[in-house]
Amino acid sequence: MIYQDIVETPIGKLYLGADETGLVYVDTQQRFLQPNEEPAIDRSITKSYTDQLSDYLTGNRQVFTCRISSSVIGTEFQKLVWQELAKVGYGEILSYSDLANQINQPHAVRAVANAVGKNPLLIVWPCHRIIRKDGQLGGFRSGLDWKVYLQMLEK
Repeated sequence: MIYQDIVETPIGKLYLGADETGLVYVDTQQRFLQPNEEPAIDRSITKSYTDQLSDYLTGNRQVFTCRISSSVIGTEFQKLVWQELAKVGYGEILSYSDLANQINQPHAVRAVANAVGKNPLLIVWPCHRIIRKDGQLGGFRSGLDWKVYLQMLEK
């Protein structure tokens, strides 16, 4: 079962889901709910994750120590990109090309960008720190307002 919780931010809500093995998702939308279904809530499972996100959003955390659920779904390539994404430091900005080079796939920039776009753990796996090679922001599933907000928070 996935237990859900919400973290309020100055620009909207962050939804998170966790199971007994760890964090499943962080997003600006709820996931894994059927129409008219109420989220399962168990703060004994979600509290450490909401606390870490709240600390980050108030400038009191730069590194996440969340356990990641074994049920996070992705291809082997996506998981490779997400592992590398998790290493991008607080306030650091890389290009999609840089990330492709770091996984020894320099010609797979589009595939890397697609994997970054499917990142299930916004903020925890910091896709907001990845931009285009030309310095433009590039895309962000939750909207560029979020990407700018998170980058400014880390300056």
